[in-house]
Amino acid sequence: MATDDIKSGTTSWKEQANTKLHSGVTMLNNAFNGLSMQAKKTTLLTTGTCIAAFCLLSLRQGFMPSNDTSIKFESMTKPLTQQPMQTKPDTTELIPLGKMKGEVNGKFEAFYVAMDRRGNFFKNENPAYSNERWKMSPDWKPLSYNQFMEYDKQLQFLPLKSKQLKP
Repeated sequence: MATDDIKSGTTSWKEQANTKLHSGVTMLNNAFNGLSMQAKKTTLLTTGTCIAAFCLLSLRQGFMPSNDTSIKFESMTKPLTQQPMQTKPDTTELIPLGKMKGEVNGKFEAFYVAMDRRGNFFKNENPAYSNERWKMSPDWKPLSYNQFMEYDKQLQFLPLKSKQLKP
């Protein structure tokens, strides 16, 4: 019975909408038929002209758009390095990796390790405690990858908690 109620509710809603639409069209039809012949011709001519003008303007807009929004082929094929809004990274800024400490050949060593944007390693045994700490300076000595791996085997590596190293 529940499905019958739903169907009857839907049917009655459709019937009500259909009845209101039919009565509105009938009212407009009676009003139009009550006009004089000259008024009917003028109304139909004006309505037809407006609809035709709207259609022609729509077609014209479709064939000749006023603003060009197409994607240029060159901009899709350019590498990202040549895009005008991109800035080049500062090569003097180092990325902090961590601190290495421990004994090497009976001697205690402790130093900070950082990397530049090209992937080169650097070590600093006594960095400055300022805002310029991770800027390239003569205190930062180059460190080859092999040396870094050798130190990594012998020393304890303490990674720094840095916002720059988040994956």
